[in-house]
Amino acid sequence: MVKPQQSLAYLDHYSQQHGESETHGITSSTSTSTTARTSALNLTTNPHSGASNPSLNPTDLGKGIPLHSVPSSCPLFIVEFKAGRTDLYYLSDQKMDVRVGDWIIVEADRGRDLGKVVSEGITAREVELWHSRKAAKAQAQQEINPKMIYAKAGPQDIETLAAKLGDEMKALQLCQTKVRATRLPIEVIDAEYQWDRRKLTFYFVGEKNIDFRELVRELFRLYKTRIWMASLPEYEQR
Repeated sequence: MVKPQQSLAYLDHYSQQHGESETHGITSSTSTSTTARTSALNLTTNPHSGASNPSLNPTDLGKGIPLHSVPSSCPLFIVEFKAGRTDLYYLSDQKMDVRVGDWIIVEADRGRDLGKVVSEGITAREVELWHSRKAAKAQAQQEINPKMIYAKAGPQDIETLAAKLGDEMKALQLCQTKVRATRLPIEVIDAEYQWDRRKLTFYFVGEKNIDFRELVRELFRLYKTRIWMASLPEYEQR
Protein backbone atom coordinates (compact mmCIF):
# COMPACT_ATOMS: atom_id res chain seq x y z
CA MET A 1 0.00 0.00 0.00
CA VAL A 2 1.20 3.51 -0.81
CA LYS A 3 2.30 5.44 2.29
CA PRO A 4 0.15 8.41 3.42
CA GLN A 5 2.79 11.00 2.50
CA GLN A 6 2.98 9.54 -1.00
CA SER A 7 -0.80 9.75 -1.33
CA LEU A 8 -0.65 13.42 -0.35
CA ALA A 9 2.00 13.97 -3.01
CA TYR A 10 -0.37 12.54 -5.61
CA LEU A 11 -3.11 14.82 -4.28
CA ASP A 12 -0.78 17.81 -4.68
CA HIS A 13 -0.26 16.78 -8.30
CA TYR A 14 -4.02 16.37 -8.70
CA SER A 15 -4.47 19.95 -7.43
CA GLN A 16 -1.97 21.32 -9.92
CA GLN A 17 -3.71 19.63 -12.83
CA HIS A 18 -7.26 20.54 -11.86
CA GLY A 19 -6.52 24.01 -10.57
CA GLU A 20 -3.90 25.35 -12.96
CA SER A 21 -4.01 23.53 -16.28
CA GLU A 22 -5.93 25.03 -19.15
CA THR A 23 -7.88 23.12 -21.77
CA HIS A 24 -9.24 24.05 -25.16
CA GLY A 25 -11.78 21.78 -26.87
CA ILE A 26 -14.40 21.66 -29.57
CA THR A 27 -17.23 21.98 -27.04
CA SER A 28 -17.82 24.10 -23.97
CA SER A 29 -18.39 22.64 -20.53
CA THR A 30 -21.96 21.99 -19.43
CA SER A 31 -23.19 22.76 -15.93
CA THR A 32 -24.46 19.78 -13.99
CA SER A 33 -26.61 19.53 -10.89
CA THR A 34 -25.34 17.69 -7.82
CA THR A 35 -28.41 15.42 -7.98
CA ALA A 36 -27.55 14.28 -11.51
CA ARG A 37 -23.94 13.60 -10.63
CA THR A 38 -24.81 11.77 -7.45
CA SER A 39 -27.03 9.41 -9.45
CA ALA A 40 -23.82 7.96 -10.89
CA LEU A 41 -23.59 5.95 -7.66
CA ASN A 42 -26.48 3.87 -8.95
CA LEU A 43 -24.79 2.99 -12.25
CA THR A 44 -24.97 -0.80 -12.50
CA THR A 45 -24.57 -1.50 -16.22
CA ASN A 46 -21.74 -3.56 -17.68
CA PRO A 47 -18.77 -1.21 -18.24
CA HIS A 48 -17.82 -3.13 -21.38
CA SER A 49 -21.25 -2.90 -22.99
CA GLY A 50 -21.28 0.83 -23.69
CA ALA A 51 -24.76 1.08 -22.14
CA SER A 52 -25.46 3.92 -19.77
CA ASN A 53 -27.68 4.56 -16.81
CA PRO A 54 -30.98 5.91 -18.22
CA SER A 55 -31.24 8.33 -15.28
CA LEU A 56 -27.84 9.84 -16.02
CA ASN A 57 -27.24 12.24 -18.89
CA PRO A 58 -24.17 11.07 -20.89
CA THR A 59 -22.73 14.59 -20.72
CA ASP A 60 -22.65 14.24 -16.92
CA LEU A 61 -20.15 11.37 -17.12
CA GLY A 62 -16.70 12.46 -16.07
CA LYS A 63 -17.82 15.22 -13.73
CA GLY A 64 -17.82 12.97 -10.68
CA ILE A 65 -19.78 13.62 -7.50
CA PRO A 66 -19.01 15.88 -4.51
CA LEU A 67 -16.67 14.27 -2.01
CA HIS A 68 -19.26 14.53 0.77
CA SER A 69 -21.69 12.47 -1.35
CA VAL A 70 -19.36 9.47 -1.50
CA PRO A 71 -20.48 6.90 1.11
CA SER A 72 -17.94 6.26 3.86
CA SER A 73 -17.91 2.59 2.84
CA CYS A 74 -16.45 3.49 -0.57
CA PRO A 75 -12.62 3.52 -0.61
CA LEU A 76 -10.80 6.19 -2.61
CA PHE A 77 -8.00 5.64 -5.13
CA ILE A 78 -5.74 7.79 -7.29
CA VAL A 79 -5.44 6.60 -10.88
CA GLU A 80 -2.76 7.68 -13.34
CA PHE A 81 -3.04 8.10 -17.11
CA LYS A 82 -0.67 9.45 -19.77
CA ALA A 83 1.46 12.59 -19.37
CA GLY A 84 1.35 12.10 -15.60
CA ARG A 85 -2.36 12.92 -15.47
CA THR A 86 -4.01 11.69 -12.28
CA ASP A 87 -7.54 11.72 -10.90
CA LEU A 88 -9.42 10.66 -7.76
CA TYR A 89 -11.88 7.72 -7.91
CA TYR A 90 -14.20 5.87 -5.56
CA LEU A 91 -15.16 2.18 -5.52
CA SER A 92 -18.79 1.33 -4.74
CA ASP A 93 -18.50 -2.42 -5.47
CA GLN A 94 -17.23 -3.86 -2.18
CA LYS A 95 -16.60 -7.24 -3.84
CA MET A 96 -14.03 -5.81 -6.22
CA ASP A 97 -10.42 -6.12 -4.99
CA VAL A 98 -8.49 -3.13 -6.34
CA ARG A 99 -4.81 -2.68 -5.53
CA VAL A 100 -1.92 -0.40 -6.52
CA GLY A 101 -0.68 -1.47 -9.94
CA ASP A 102 -4.07 -2.68 -11.18
CA TRP A 103 -5.41 -1.45 -14.52
CA ILE A 104 -9.03 -0.38 -14.14
CA ILE A 105 -11.88 0.99 -16.24
CA VAL A 106 -13.19 4.25 -14.85
CA GLU A 107 -15.72 7.01 -15.44
CA ALA A 108 -14.36 9.57 -17.89
CA ASP A 109 -15.43 12.58 -19.93
CA ARG A 110 -18.73 11.42 -21.51
CA GLY A 111 -17.53 7.84 -21.44
CA ARG A 112 -14.91 5.47 -20.01
CA ASP A 113 -11.14 5.40 -19.68
CA LEU A 114 -8.42 2.94 -18.70
CA GLY A 115 -5.86 3.86 -16.07
CA LYS A 116 -3.45 2.43 -13.51
CA VAL A 117 -3.98 2.64 -9.74
CA VAL A 118 -1.05 4.46 -8.09
CA SER A 119 -2.47 5.06 -4.61
CA GLU A 120 -5.01 3.24 -2.43
CA GLY A 121 -6.41 3.45 1.08
CA ILE A 122 -7.13 7.17 0.98
CA THR A 123 -9.94 8.34 3.23
CA ALA A 124 -12.38 11.18 2.59
CA ARG A 125 -11.19 12.77 5.84
CA GLU A 126 -7.59 12.85 4.60
CA VAL A 127 -8.70 14.49 1.36
CA GLU A 128 -10.81 17.06 3.25
CA LEU A 129 -7.93 17.99 5.58
CA TRP A 130 -5.53 18.26 2.65
CA HIS A 131 -7.99 20.40 0.71
CA SER A 132 -8.55 22.68 3.73
CA ARG A 133 -4.82 23.30 4.07
CA LYS A 134 -4.50 24.09 0.39
CA ALA A 135 -7.55 26.36 0.41
CA ALA A 136 -6.08 28.29 3.35
CA LYS A 137 -3.03 28.96 1.19
CA ALA A 138 -5.22 29.83 -1.83
CA GLN A 139 -3.76 26.82 -3.66
CA ALA A 140 -6.92 24.75 -4.08
CA GLN A 141 -10.22 26.52 -4.57
CA GLN A 142 -11.90 23.93 -6.80
CA GLU A 143 -14.24 21.25 -5.54
CA ILE A 144 -13.02 17.68 -5.14
CA ASN A 145 -15.31 15.42 -7.19
CA PRO A 146 -14.25 11.76 -7.21
CA LYS A 147 -15.35 9.66 -10.17
CA MET A 148 -16.51 6.04 -10.28
CA ILE A 149 -14.45 2.89 -10.79
CA TYR A 150 -16.42 0.53 -13.04
CA ALA A 151 -14.30 -2.63 -13.26
CA LYS A 152 -10.84 -4.13 -13.29
CA ALA A 153 -9.43 -4.34 -16.79
CA GLY A 154 -9.40 -7.77 -18.39
CA PRO A 155 -6.70 -9.29 -20.62
CA GLN A 156 -8.41 -8.03 -23.79
CA ASP A 157 -8.56 -4.50 -22.37
CA ILE A 158 -4.82 -4.57 -21.65
CA GLU A 159 -4.10 -5.89 -25.14
CA THR A 160 -5.73 -2.79 -26.64
CA LEU A 161 -3.09 -0.58 -24.98
CA ALA A 162 -0.40 -1.42 -27.55
CA ALA A 163 -2.65 -0.44 -30.47
CA LYS A 164 -3.79 2.65 -28.56
CA LEU A 165 -0.18 3.76 -27.95
CA GLY A 166 0.64 3.30 -31.63
CA ASP A 167 -2.34 5.38 -32.72
CA GLU A 168 -1.44 8.07 -30.16
CA MET A 169 2.11 8.31 -31.52
CA LYS A 170 0.78 8.76 -35.06
CA ALA A 171 -1.68 11.42 -33.86
CA LEU A 172 1.10 13.22 -31.97
CA GLN A 173 3.37 13.34 -35.00
CA LEU A 174 0.58 14.62 -37.23
CA CYS A 175 -0.41 17.31 -34.73
CA GLN A 176 3.21 18.41 -34.34
CA THR A 177 3.49 18.73 -38.12
CA LYS A 178 0.37 20.90 -38.29
CA VAL A 179 1.56 23.08 -35.39
CA ARG A 180 4.85 23.70 -37.18
CA ALA A 181 3.03 24.49 -40.42
CA THR A 182 0.79 27.06 -38.72
CA ARG A 183 3.67 28.37 -36.56
CA LEU A 184 1.67 28.24 -33.34
CA PRO A 185 3.93 29.20 -30.38
CA ILE A 186 3.50 25.89 -28.57
CA GLU A 187 5.20 22.50 -28.33
CA VAL A 188 2.92 19.47 -28.46
CA ILE A 189 4.56 16.79 -26.32
CA ASP A 190 2.04 13.96 -26.07
CA ALA A 191 -1.31 12.63 -27.29
CA GLU A 192 -3.83 10.49 -25.44
CA TYR A 193 -6.94 8.72 -26.62
CA GLN A 194 -9.63 8.12 -24.05
CA TRP A 195 -10.01 4.34 -23.78
CA ASP A 196 -13.41 4.40 -25.56
CA ARG A 197 -11.94 6.65 -28.32
CA ARG A 198 -14.55 9.34 -27.67
CA LYS A 199 -11.90 11.94 -26.92
CA LEU A 200 -8.37 12.70 -28.14
CA THR A 201 -6.25 15.01 -25.98
CA PHE A 202 -3.05 16.72 -27.10
CA TYR A 203 -0.78 17.94 -24.30
CA PHE A 204 1.27 21.04 -24.97
CA VAL A 205 3.54 23.62 -23.35
CA GLY A 206 3.82 27.23 -24.37
CA GLU A 207 1.53 30.21 -24.57
CA LYS A 208 -2.03 29.60 -23.40
CA ASN A 209 -3.88 32.53 -24.97
CA ILE A 210 -3.85 31.05 -28.44
CA ASP A 211 -6.66 30.63 -30.92
CA PHE A 212 -6.74 26.86 -31.45
CA ARG A 213 -9.99 26.79 -33.37
CA GLU A 214 -8.52 26.20 -36.83
CA LEU A 215 -6.16 23.48 -35.56
CA VAL A 216 -8.90 21.76 -33.55
CA ARG A 217 -11.33 21.84 -36.47
CA GLU A 218 -8.72 20.23 -38.73
CA LEU A 219 -7.91 17.54 -36.17
CA PHE A 220 -11.60 16.86 -35.64
CA ARG A 221 -12.07 16.49 -39.41
CA LEU A 222 -9.30 13.89 -39.49
CA TYR A 223 -10.09 11.89 -36.35
CA LYS A 224 -13.89 12.30 -36.04
CA THR A 225 -13.76 12.44 -32.25
CA ARG A 226 -13.72 15.17 -29.59
CA ILE A 227 -10.42 17.04 -29.67
CA TRP A 228 -8.94 18.63 -26.56
CA MET A 229 -5.80 20.74 -26.16
CA ALA A 230 -4.45 20.61 -22.60
CA SER A 231 -1.61 22.77 -21.32
CA LEU A 232 0.91 21.33 -18.87
CA PRO A 233 2.10 24.17 -16.60
CA GLU A 234 4.20 21.81 -14.49
CA TYR A 235 6.43 21.14 -17.54
CA GLU A 236 7.15 24.87 -17.83
CA GLN A 237 8.56 24.92 -14.29
CA ARG A 238 11.18 22.17 -14.91
